[in-house]
Amino acid sequence: MILNTGLSNGTAYVYKGLMVDTVFTKPVVNKDGQKRSVMDALKSTQFSKAYIMLGINETGWVYSQSFQTKYDSIEIPDNLNEVVQGAIAEGMARRRRNRIVKLFKRAGSIAAVFFLCVVTALNLSPTFAAAACEIPLVGDLCRVFLFREYHMEDEIKYIDAKIPQIENTGKTELENRVNLEIQRVMRECLRASEERAKDYYDAFVETGGDPKDFVPVGITIDYETKYISQECVSFVVSQYETRFDAYNCDLYYNIDLDSGRIITLKDWFGPDYRQIVSESMEATIAGWSEEERGILWEDLSIIDLISENTNFYFNQDGQIVVVIEKYAAAYGAAGNLEFTIQPNGSRK
Repeated sequence: MILNTGLSNGTAYVYKGLMVDTVFTKPVVNKDGQKRSVMDALKSTQFSKAYIMLGINETGWVYSQSFQTKYDSIEIPDNLNEVVQGAIAEGMARRRRNRIVKLFKRAGSIAAVFFLCVVTALNLSPTFAAAACEIPLVGDLCRVFLFREYHMEDEIKYIDAKIPQIENTGKTELENRVNLEIQRVMRECLRASEERAKDYYDAFVETGGDPKDFVPVGITIDYETKYISQECVSFVVSQYETRFDAYNCDLYYNIDLDSGRIITLKDWFGPDYRQIVSESMEATIAGWSEEERGILWEDLSIIDLISENTNFYFNQDGQIVVVIEKYAAAYGAAGNLEFTIQPNGSRK
């Protein structure tokens, strides 16, 4: 609420949730020179309105029996606190070890990389450190490779960013257009993520948090090549944040190498694409169990989810996989929903 509601004249007493007992007992609010619990601070302050935020995943569970079953199966160790702290410490140590290993690997191959990939000297932004480790390459086909890699860590955030680039399409204008668009979008995403991390840190400190206890926000940008052929290339660029999953995003690129155009579902299936795709999705859903279908919103219209802007990619078999974003069709716990489209007939 501190970051996203736009309440400029509000007073925030906590930056993260409290339990029903600690809201009365835990001293987290600096007021009149003393640290007080939220309820004590509220007693001595007059407000016209008070806001309480409940996350959507905390307002209910899709299947009560599923929740009960999973809850009952949880084994709580006697030394729970030690286990949690040990896991955090091990995770941080592992991340540092992996980073050192990557550094040595990169140093060992830097001479060969420089000789083969002089394109790394063309970095347009000083924010990113150059790297040139090529990935999926099939003969003389188009290829998607790692053009820039950036690692940074401070007390507020740690960033791992890998920016891809396409080449060998035979169409220079297409390559320039797509590559510049990827770089532009990723720069904007990274800037916004850094600002959110800074705002979150400031809110943490302003509401009584000790800066030494702040866990840095993780920001990751990565990509995955889904499919490459003589006709098209399909890949996805993803951005994730450890504290703000509402801002996570996936950018899907499906490029027709003959025309140089971005492929849409309408391009692939023809003017009846919405009906073709929705019927295939409905057939898939019909094969789900009653419990699986229960994650979907009531009165959901599948065909209304489909447009020329609907996300999709080509899988390894060259089939289209439609991606329905989190919350669009189901409870948030379901995440993104993917449907392999198997129309009755071939591509138009």
